Amino acid sequence: MTLAYLAHLKNLKAVADEISDDTEPTSWHLAALTGVCRRQVHRYIKTLREFGAPLPVSHKNNGYRFARPWDFEDALIRWLRKTR
Repeated sequence: MTLAYLAHLKNLKAVADEISDDTEPTSWHLAALTGVCRRQVHRYIKTLREFGAPLPVSHKNNGYRFARPWDFEDALIRWLRKTR
């Protein structure tokens, strides 16, 4: 694993943790949190959906939320096992 790959995993985990706090963060908020551009945040959201995250967009503020409880670590382990 390269350092860049580990940095992306760290940011992906930070995005998932922030969404799970029930604050319904927007892509602007997540970009500021991780220090990346909004385009990269949208890539992280796409990756979380590929991992199976139930991520509908909130109608209140266009923020993200989980539709049901979801664990990043478990999803990552399942995804890694599936791709081997």
